[in-house]
Amino acid sequence: MKKNILQATFILLACSASIVSCSKKETPSIRFLNPLQVDRNNEVVTINCNELGNKTGDLPKGMLPLFLQGSDTLVSQNIDLNKDGIPEEILVEVSLPAGGYKDIAVIFISADEFPKFKEKTNLHFALIKEIGKEIDSMSRVQSNKTEITSKVLQMEGPGWENDKVGFRNYFDLRNGMDIFGKIKPLLVLDTIGIGVHSYHLMSNWGMDILKVSNSLGAGAIGMEKDGKLYRIGDNGESGFERIYEGPLKSEFALHFKNWVAGNDSLDIIHYISITAGKYCYESSVFANFPDDSYHLISGFVNKYADSLIFINSLDNHVVLASHSIQSEDKSILGMALLIPRENYLSHTEAPKAGDGITETYYATMPAEAKFFFYAGWALGNSDFVKADGFLDLIEEDALKRDYPIQIQKAIL
Repeated sequence: MKKNILQATFILLACSASIVSCSKKETPSIRFLNPLQVDRNNEVVTINCNELGNKTGDLPKGMLPLFLQGSDTLVSQNIDLNKDGIPEEILVEVSLPAGGYKDIAVIFISADEFPKFKEKTNLHFALIKEIGKEIDSMSRVQSNKTEITSKVLQMEGPGWENDKVGFRNYFDLRNGMDIFGKIKPLLVLDTIGIGVHSYHLMSNWGMDILKVSNSLGAGAIGMEKDGKLYRIGDNGESGFERIYEGPLKSEFALHFKNWVAGNDSLDIIHYISITAGKYCYESSVFANFPDDSYHLISGFVNKYADSLIFINSLDNHVVLASHSIQSEDKSILGMALLIPRENYLSHTEAPKAGDGITETYYATMPAEAKFFFYAGWALGNSDFVKADGFLDLIEEDALKRDYPIQIQKAIL
């Protein structure tokens, strides 16, 4: 830890020196502009590498951008998917007042000098017999029983989290999603599911708060065809792929090949990412469905829900939500899907009992779709005690997605 602090201090001094020495060359700056009359606090902004180059000049080969506001270094993350040393996307965490802007200096440093920022997201996947060793890829466990999967995998599958909330996937034939509610902004998934203390009981950080059973749980995916529901991943070849992990965002993919539903053999890719500061994770799904009669579905368990809340008044999104005493500790939990309007087709609920997917509110979507799953636990944030507090956060997030922070060349 001390080494990281000293390294960061050294880099800050070097950056300051760079700004002074380059003052005659006019150190490039970019302007972050908030188009909304809403404060944006610690918001993660995505910048395309080419877009940054258009604002600051060509990016020096072998160098990475660092963003400076006075003597402060903004938290940033470089996403280099093809591993060529040049990031395709750059993430920056900024705070802007309503309708305001900030001009941020940009300098370029070598990759080995780039500071190690405090992690606000985490992706963890490990075998029980090798707890400290992360899994980058693996085939799905061919079982639908907790007692089998839990003896193979920590948390029974991959977990992903940020400073607000955590999730996990049952990496077996159930392919369900679960929620870890947090009462503290800690990253904990590396250490839970080990030893005698169960994550189904309250700890200093929180606990597992959802009863999934045969539902889709917390945003898992399925398919609807001619009124019949199919659980994606209950047969065929299925695997996990770690894509990247960082202080502001982490992402992985679940691959489904030769998945059989009725008379069809289908392929699906489910990309899942989580961003710092959000009470949600993002899904992007791509399926090779034969025609428009096949529908992607996603939803959340309604075992203890009072009713479904449907919001259709937003400009570019719809919301499906529930809010009631439905956490495993008998406290209030809000769950919701935020779906871009272009991806939304309809919504309904699964049967209460029977074979297949049950006890689920779900939406139907086309074969390629993006959506966000939200979890708001009242013990983690008192704003979520009332449904309006939970829904207001989702609607404000939708507005921010419609009007993202803009990147301009600073006016000197």
